[in-house]
Amino acid sequence: MEVIITIDFGMTGSAAEWFQLIKDPKSLVKGGLIGKIPTRLAYEEDGKVIAFGDGCKSGQRIQELFKGEFSTTRTDSTRLVEVCKLISDYLHHFCNHVLEEIENVENTTREILDVEWHLTTPGSWTEPIQRNFRVLASRVLQGLLPRSKVIVEQTEATTSCEYLRNQFVFDSAWVITCDIGGATMDTALMIGKDDEVFPIYHNDLTGGTAGVCKIDKAFKVGVMDSSTYEGSSKSLELEKIASDIVRSSQWEEARYSSDAVSEVSIQVEYDLSKAILPSSGISIEGYTMRVPSNLMVTFFQQFLDALVLEIDQGLHKLKKLAVHKATSPGVIALCGGGGTMVYAINYLRMRYSKCEIRVLPSPVDSALATLRGHRLYLTRQSDKVFVTDSQLGLSDGSSTGAIQWKDSTGTTTWNFSSGDQVAAHHLFVCKKGTGHKASSLEQFKLNPGKCPGIAVWELYVTLDKKWRKQNYCIEVVCKGVGKFDFRA
Repeated sequence: MEVIITIDFGMTGSAAEWFQLIKDPKSLVKGGLIGKIPTRLAYEEDGKVIAFGDGCKSGQRIQELFKGEFSTTRTDSTRLVEVCKLISDYLHHFCNHVLEEIENVENTTREILDVEWHLTTPGSWTEPIQRNFRVLASRVLQGLLPRSKVIVEQTEATTSCEYLRNQFVFDSAWVITCDIGGATMDTALMIGKDDEVFPIYHNDLTGGTAGVCKIDKAFKVGVMDSSTYEGSSKSLELEKIASDIVRSSQWEEARYSSDAVSEVSIQVEYDLSKAILPSSGISIEGYTMRVPSNLMVTFFQQFLDALVLEIDQGLHKLKKLAVHKATSPGVIALCGGGGTMVYAINYLRMRYSKCEIRVLPSPVDSALATLRGHRLYLTRQSDKVFVTDSQLGLSDGSSTGAIQWKDSTGTTTWNFSSGDQVAAHHLFVCKKGTGHKASSLEQFKLNPGKCPGIAVWELYVTLDKKWRKQNYCIEVVCKGVGKFDFRA
């Protein structure tokens, strides 16, 4: 049974979907979706995982927000090893849960599944970091299913953009899409009706952590600063209480619905009447915490500053790429877990008054935009792959590398010679028809939607470390519609 599984491995929440791209009457897949599960682990003292996601309980040794450190701890080898273990543990438990759901829904066993895993990465990750993540994810997922394929190609900006342009009809001169996640923002710029997409790489602007957790952190600090507690033990107790409040659905609802004009009321599980200073602004009435509007503005400020930086960088890129369109009215479209927050939407409408601000009507749809966009992208790509009447090409691993084009003959071979490297990176392209053959894949790779009949894969070849300037070949065998076997 052939199954595609897309994974949205997020910093604060992860989701998955499974489906068939090419329907097989002999083994039809019902398909299904697993909504957002917290990217969170609970450990025993000996390092054994005792729970993940919603199974983690207050008082346990909880680890979260570790995905972000995968790209920021490269110089701290000890912490990097710890982060890799956290990511491996979470992917193992989450993806095993996905397989259990598939077995249950499809009434099958994982042993007969032919799985192709697809994962996205933040647009801010460099190619070496993406490659390291691909290796890490492959080790985990192929440990669960040894025969499965693991593909890490698309960014969260690309797939969320795919979903937004599927949901909205964009007829403006330009569109900036912002996928607001728990700890990151993935932004892209589309220019004109040809849907040319330019990712906005934001790490240098916002320090990597730019999502909703900035609001949560500011709120938690605000609660801690309002405390009457003194001493380390009391502070630790309040920190635990504040963390529980931040993770609660009551605070999440308050964050989404707040317009920063009215006071916010949050039901808590603790009597904090003696723990919060009355002069702090936050007031306590029994088990109700009241947060005034001016404090909500303060809690949102760092997040909004980061969001504005993202959008302004997109506008700056627009002026560089298409200055004649920069003065035309455009659209700013939001999605992601933080894409429906009332105050953020109102703030953008005031700041960018000449732009149209579009949001998805459902917070659930908004949170799953990356996942659903990934399926749309893969479906569109599968429609472009043909076995007959096709041309195949290979270039080196750069998007500007020259393509060696050949006609599809069932089995096609390219010959290469290496330098001193111990690994080679190539881009494989399948093009329908015998029309124009591009000299490079730069536009194809960045803007697959602009190139009808084009599909691109990344190939990695491991060379023999003992030899320099090795000759090697890559053989591609067409097995059917959308199916290729690769051998080096």
